[in-house]
Order: sequence, then structure tokens, then C-alpha cells
Amino acid sequence: MGTSTNPVREALQQLRGEGFVVMAPNRGARVRPIDEDFVRDICEIEVLIEPALTRWFVGIATRADIDALEDLQQRIEELDFADEAKHSDLDLQFHQLMYDRHYNRHAVDLWVRHRQILGAISRQFSTSVKRQRDVINEHKELLRCLKVHDADAASAAIAKHVSGSGAHIIEHMRVSRHTRSGTP
Repeated sequence: MGTSTNPVREALQQLRGEGFVVMAPNRGARVRPIDEDFVRDICEIEVLIEPALTRWFVGIATRADIDALEDLQQRIEELDFADEAKHSDLDLQFHQLMYDRHYNRHAVDLWVRHRQILGAISRQFSTSVKRQRDVINEHKELLRCLKVHDADAASAAIAKHVSGSGAHIIEHMRVSRHTRSGTP
């Protein structure tokens, strides 16, 4: 492609740093498998990051912020998962409202990248009715905590939300893997 090896090496190192490429001495680079372990690792990181971002948001949340979150939540509930893409967009807006003003841009950027990865993986799976209800209830609980400025409870609520989403994706991946391989 007419490119020297240095930009390619730099790109591979960046991809390695982001966890997308695995490098082995004398064997080169390969794309990391997108498997249950990969999703688990991302979710474990998110269970650390999102509660911290949420805790910070509790301290700065205004009445206008809460109103905007409630409006998004109402739109999410009205949509009732009838359109997965629209739901995903509204859910992204809901979480971005809380995280976008955070001073730690590295943490927010990492959250965005992880959200994009998990979104790409989960697009192939439908959201179970149980998970749909859980998402609605987890958002409601988070809103309740935000309204009373309870940072500890809001952090716990978002950790539960992230864990539930990760477990849902992993379960779908597991079922899909077993279905493809023909194992029970």
C-alpha cells in the first residue's frame, strides 16, 4: 500500500494497547478473539469505571440534568425495545449525559470505546424480555439515587446495570457458541 513499516508497527502497538491485537515474539500479530473472556474483561473494567464516573456525576447533577435523564428514560420506556437501534441510541444518550462532562477524558474515552465494542458484539443478539425489564428498573433505580444525591447507591446501581448487561451478552455468546458447535 506504499506505506513504510513504522506507521504499521505504531498502529499494531496501538491496537495491542487497546486489547484488539495479540503479539507474539517471532510470530507477529493476530487479532484477539472476540470471545466470552474478552467481554468479561471489558465488563470488569466497566464495573470499576462507571461507578466512579457516576459517583462524580451525583456531585454535579443539576435539576435540569435529572429532568433530561427522566425525559430520556420516558422515551426509552415508550419505545419498549420495539427498535433495538433506537433503544441503543437513547441508552447511549442517557449514559453520555452523566459522563460527558467528567474531567477524566481518558476514562470517558475508554468507556466510549468499550460501549462501542459491546454494542457491536451485542447487535447480533436480541435483548431478552427479562433483560429489557431489568434495564428499565436499573435506570429507574439509578434515577431515584440521583434525585436524592446518594452517590454510594448510584454507584451500586450502575455497577449492577453494567454487570447485568455484560452477563446478558456473555450468555448470548455462550448459547450461540453451543448452537454452532452442536453441544448442549
